[in-house]
Amino acid sequence: PTLLASRSALARRIALVAAGVDLGLVKRALQDTRRPASVASLRRPAIGYVGNSTRVDWGLLRQLAARNTTWTFVLAGGAAWPPGEAVPENVYVYGAGPYEDMLRCIREFDIGIVPHVLTEFTRAQMPLKVLDYLAVGKPVVSSPLPSVVCLERETPGLMTAPLEPDAWQHALRRMIAFPRTGDLRPI
Repeated sequence: PTLLASRSALARRIALVAAGVDLGLVKRALQDTRRPASVASLRRPAIGYVGNSTRVDWGLLRQLAARNTTWTFVLAGGAAWPPGEAVPENVYVYGAGPYEDMLRCIREFDIGIVPHVLTEFTRAQMPLKVLDYLAVGKPVVSSPLPSVVCLERETPGLMTAPLEPDAWQHALRRMIAFPRTGDLRPI
């Protein structure tokens, strides 16, 4: 919506195409009982991010990993720790793979995260990973991207937090304790 508003004067006709999830593909991936070996035996809670790393707030993730050494942070689907930096012991980095494999990876998370920096581009996007996490039945903590804030109002288990370590730590603790009552269930 933000991008639509900012560009509407540039053309006679602009359309907003909403993001979505291929529910059939999600359902097939979740019916596959194989557990990805890379994430099946991780220490809990497993807090995961799937996607590329160009929008990630690395300062925030560094601080969260350092403060919460009993939590496991998982980066998958092309996300990679910044080159030249040692990967903390409680951070696991896995490569990209087919979309269905990434959905099975998400199934092993306790929480899905979207720690995106706030830029003009990220403020105008709707990260599909939010919808993927929710479709798999995982609670989500995200940067306060406008599209996610709109969705947060109507979605149990979705929480946004300012890009500050204390706020994220609080939000992650709330989602770790989020009651698994069936409000969040995979499709």
